[in-house]
Amino acid sequence: MIAAGCHEKTYWRCRPRVHVPVLTGAPLAQDRLERIFEQFVQISDQSNCGLVSADFSVHYNADGILSLTFQVEGWGAHPSYSVEHVNLEIDTGEPLRFESVFRAGRLDGLLELLNAQLRKAVAKAPPLEGWDSLAAETQAARFQREHLNQFVVLPEGLLFYYRFDYPHAVRAIQPDDTYVIPSTTAAKFVSPTGPLEWMRSRPRPMR
Repeated sequence: MIAAGCHEKTYWRCRPRVHVPVLTGAPLAQDRLERIFEQFVQISDQSNCGLVSADFSVHYNADGILSLTFQVEGWGAHPSYSVEHVNLEIDTGEPLRFESVFRAGRLDGLLELLNAQLRKAVAKAPPLEGWDSLAAETQAARFQREHLNQFVVLPEGLLFYYRFDYPHAVRAIQPDDTYVIPSTTAAKFVSPTGPLEWMRSRPRPMR
């Protein structure tokens, strides 16, 4: 079970409202979450010069897996918004790693599927006029194996993220950076002995 715990804590120059996840009966996962949350909030606060709020969203909390996203809003020269995605095994508190989640022999196929979605997103985005270097980086952007840890677990599949990290001035025209793999498709990539085995035995159609 997971609930929202609230506390006020001074970070840098202000006293924002901070929501932290509270787990029942899972001390190892709770300890891991608190450490990740504290580190993420402090790093975001230091880079933004002021924390406005910190919160979280739960995507999946079943089958021994907890998948959530931390969100931090800050202020500085410009408003900012940062996220950190976390996937844990509830009993052990250990993070999900792509090496244990996916079949080793199917990783290239998963990357091909994700990169097809990424290329479509880049093609649909408005042109970057006057940002030649960033435009070249965007055109060359590809999912690599090290990017396969950037996902959250949904009841109907997996949602992968690619961090383009556009600067504030052009963030409004950044390509779509989220890519959904339905569980019916993810089933062929998921390890039969891994923590997401349920996607193979109980795939669920997208709503």
